[in-house]
Amino acid sequence: SALVLLFVGLLTIGTWNVPVGLFVGTAIFAAGQALAFPALMTIAVAATPPAERSSVVGTFSAFADVGFAVGALGLGGVATAAGYEAVFIVGALSSVAGALLLARIPTATPRVRRAEAA
Repeated sequence: SALVLLFVGLLTIGTWNVPVGLFVGTAIFAAGQALAFPALMTIAVAATPPAERSSVVGTFSAFADVGFAVGALGLGGVATAAGYEAVFIVGALSSVAGALLLARIPTATPRVRRAEAA
């Protein structure tokens, strides 16, 4: 649901070219971002042994920051070539790409401990 909100928010900003469209799209995007970061962090931490989880949190946060920086630089080129609306449409499409990548991650089966015989 987070990636859907990101997609809808960015697409709204990119296509609804009036101030109210910017506000509505930003609110939807913010809700998606508020859900996406902790959800993705949870996926990363859940797949990690307990002793390595602090390293995973730091690495995940660092790569998220690098992604924000590289994305901003790359989308600056898109804005120069195609305008600001295209930046948000490309961002919306990247959320679709993210959803496709997440769909490839195998789901974890819950670990159930067997009850010990009394």
